Amino acid sequence: MDTVQTEIKSYATPRVSFKEYAMRVEAGAVVLEDGTVFNSANLADHLSGSEKCAVLAATLGAETDAAIRLLQYKDMAAALAADNFANALIEEVCDKAEAEIAETARKQGFYTTTRYSCGYGDFSLSNQPDLLRLTNAQRVAGITVNESHLLLPQKSVTAIIGYWK
Repeated sequence: MDTVQTEIKSYATPRVSFKEYAMRVEAGAVVLEDGTVFNSANLADHLSGSEKCAVLAATLGAETDAAIRLLQYKDMAAALAADNFANALIEEVCDKAEAEIAETARKQGFYTTTRYSCGYGDFSLSNQPDLLRLTNAQRVAGITVNESHLLLPQKSVTAIIGYWK
């Protein structure tokens, strides 16, 4: 398993993009300063009391996905281990980004909520294109979304983090 972890780490090219927005919570929705509306009662509850938010996109890159696909042809057990390790690795990338966002918020006198991603509760995957647009993730991190609203590369995450006082 150490070999699989070493291989996945060698292919991973973590990239992160985030941007802050002023926001407000309305009945069952979150409205960003640029006019983007997220119709999600669960997200609105999560961000209740927040004045700002950070929109985050992170990825391990397409090379990681390709390495896992290649392993599926050679050794399915190794591919499963690689996929699980890549899941843990993208969470580490997100945790580091979340810590950076929390530090940025703290310097502005804010506390932060935890990450909230599409697919949680009623926060639909159909919001993925907006999150990528808001972070300029296609240009900065190479992240796109398919017609089913799934992120590509697969080992990618989008999220919103609220800023409150």
